[in-house]
Amino acid sequence: MFKNIFSYLFSILAITTILLLFSNTQPLNNNLICNAEPISNHDLKDENTQLKYQIESLEGTIKMLKDALDELGATTPNEAMNIWAKGIKTRNGYLQYYVLCDGMKNEFKKELYKAQHTSWVTGYSSPWVSSYNIINIEKINSVKYKFTINFNWATSMGPYDSTKVTITTTKIDNKWCISNILWSDTMKKLIF
Repeated sequence: MFKNIFSYLFSILAITTILLLFSNTQPLNNNLICNAEPISNHDLKDENTQLKYQIESLEGTIKMLKDALDELGATTPNEAMNIWAKGIKTRNGYLQYYVLCDGMKNEFKKELYKAQHTSWVTGYSSPWVSSYNIINIEKINSVKYKFTINFNWATSMGPYDSTKVTITTTKIDNKWCISNILWSDTMKKLIF
């Protein structure tokens, strides 16, 4: 269920982003999808004002999407782990971020900005994650699981090294989130 809702919300964000950034006309009734100030059509004739308005509209849409995602959550420890691992594989910082527990979210944002990944794309174009698999699952207690995940990397020349990471998932308010990440030095460098 989470996967379908998440896919739907990201589809909306992607479509809105494309429409706002590549459209030469004012989007229809922006105030329905964001919190940007209304601007008259006369003001929109100035190119800088149009760009500012589009940025404010996009920021409002993204904020609403983030708020919606905060209300969702992984329903099992495996789901939290898989969403996070898929985020690593697809280089999608948003997927990684939204299954982190609150304390981990600030750390993640600091790492992104320190690495100058301001677009929330993690990793690099090469090497990339070709696949991942769970090596070990350890149930610590009824609200905490530890996963060891192996990530296989590739380049255009063929397979690259594999790296391991250990994450801990914790159940908080009936949602599962990542409460701890033990990166190998190599893995962290490939992500940030």
